[in-house]
Amino acid sequence: MPTYNLRWQGYITHQNIEQVAELLREFLADKVYTFVTSYAGSWHKPNVHTGLKVRPVLRSGTGPIEVLREQEDDSYTIRVRECHVRMRGANDSWDCTTYTPSDPQTTEERVATPHIKFEENKVTITKRDIGGNKLFWVIAIEQQSFEMRDFVETLQRCLQSPDMPAELKERLQRAAENAELIKV
Repeated sequence: MPTYNLRWQGYITHQNIEQVAELLREFLADKVYTFVTSYAGSWHKPNVHTGLKVRPVLRSGTGPIEVLREQEDDSYTIRVRECHVRMRGANDSWDCTTYTPSDPQTTEERVATPHIKFEENKVTITKRDIGGNKLFWVIAIEQQSFEMRDFVETLQRCLQSPDMPAELKERLQRAAENAELIKV
């Protein structure tokens, strides 16, 4: 049995989809990322979305990254709900579906099964769209997510200083609240 960690790569199957979803949860937790889609030999330009973050847990209790099973065609899907950090109210999701029960054995199964590769600051998914065209997805962590966390922590430490003038403390409190909204 393979060891699933943030350096793992392999095909997404019915057997391992829960482990892959858990790795994505760990990889994307509290991070801002860029999502790029591109077709091989593309007549389409790459599609780039920056400033994304996994949505917080929904009111219904469903998580931002979940595994769905479709009974009709015996498929499993990882659905990632995201929100745009820089555009309030702009929410979306992306899905990765597999029809393969276990490790693909034939060339045809390997071609049809999504492949995922975890690296230090990016994840690459190679799959086929409904028309059979090869599609590449790259999810890359944006460096600013770490800078924003540091900024919020520094502001919060400054606010604890007893020597800070009240007016400055109030302005820093508003800045910390705004930064916290961006971080979420």
